[in-house]
Amino acid sequence: MLLKDFYTLDAFARKNKLLYDVWGDTVNIANRLKSACPPEAILVSQKVCDRLHDIYDFKLFGEIQEPGKEKLVAWQLKNSKQTVSVREEEVYE
Repeated sequence: MLLKDFYTLDAFARKNKLLYDVWGDTVNIANRLKSACPPEAILVSQKVCDRLHDIYDFKLFGEIQEPGKEKLVAWQLKNSKQTVSVREEEVYE
């Protein structure tokens, strides 16, 4: 069965611990982004960039092409557009 943009999430309880398995395009895209990602950087897909562009700045990283797969446009996270402040009592060491 082939379904575009389909993924499955299963959880298994084992001795007070949940194990999750995820299959499909979600994992494939994450793996491709991870493989192309430079050290100390964060790469995201076009869909993630489209959803978060109003709160984060992104720079076009480029296209990731693998034989037999669709090209994937990757964006590199540059910084947040919002300042985040944390009260001292909320900081955990």
